[in-house]
Amino acid sequence: IQEYFGRHAGDVILTADFQRSMEGVSGLDLEWFFRQWVHEPGYPRLAISTEWLAESHELEIRIRQEQRRSWPTFRFTADVEFDLPGRSVRRSIEVRGREQAVSIALPQAPRDVTFDADGWILKEIVGSH
Repeated sequence: IQEYFGRHAGDVILTADFQRSMEGVSGLDLEWFFRQWVHEPGYPRLAISTEWLAESHELEIRIRQEQRRSWPTFRFTADVEFDLPGRSVRRSIEVRGREQAVSIALPQAPRDVTFDADGWILKEIVGSH
């Protein structure tokens, strides 16, 4: 972002200029990111459920995007925090589809699970259990 502001200080700019700058610095194609977050309508509306699988010591997290069908299916990475006795554990998960399940190995069942622990993602949680 510093590179972008330094290059465009005082200029009239477009979103495309910002995208090109971010792609140049990161070396990544960010078309998908700008399309879903800037150019298309909506935001993720998420139903999240969890199930402890005692036999395998895994927590299964099921994520369903329930936004309008005319809105995009969002792709993003979220930090999930697990409250274990005496400590917290975080794992990053990548969400790519309308429905997805992710299994996370943990030493024991968490007391609580916080999806997007730091609140970085523009979203609405519409259900969880």
